[in-house]
Amino acid sequence: MSHLKLQKLLYYTQAYHLANTRVNFNASLIGGIPETQEVVTYCPDHKVLPQIQVIKAAEVNDAWAKVLDKKARYRFVIDTATI
Repeated sequence: MSHLKLQKLLYYTQAYHLANTRVNFNASLIGGIPETQEVVTYCPDHKVLPQIQVIKAAEVNDAWAKVLDKKARYRFVIDTATI
């Protein structure tokens, strides 16, 4: 058995063991609840707001095409009154 095949076998065996024993491993690059709350509090106090573009429900496919083509400039928000 080649070294590469052995490494793959060990990797999949370890992954199966973790899944089979229901090991849960989580990590976050943005911090925990206190850091998130700090940002949530900071934004409205300092007028940090998202840039949005309100669209009608019928325009969802066009908006999604812009996202896929990386041409979306703002967050799209669907006007629920147009559903």
